[in-house]
Amino acid sequence: MNKMIEWWAKNSVAANLLMAACLIAGCLAYFQVERELDPSITFNEADISVAWPGASPREVEEQIILRIEEAVSDVDGVKRIVSSAREGLALI
Repeated sequence: MNKMIEWWAKNSVAANLLMAACLIAGCLAYFQVERELDPSITFNEADISVAWPGASPREVEEQIILRIEEAVSDVDGVKRIVSSAREGLALI
């Protein structure tokens, strides 16, 4: 490895040519990349978090999580729902 670094350090012309080739290749690649003004994106998951300061995990589950799970389960394409109740916080 040290010999390769030493060779590039001694041959500044080769190092400059490599740098120029990398810059030219980068510019050519930049102009050939497809770009869209408004691309269509599909999301495979969604996160819902609800804060309820001072509520116990049982209250969070009964009052928030169960209701959100019922509403989300009616949405087409939902395959799995994972939820967690913590003190003052619901994560679905």
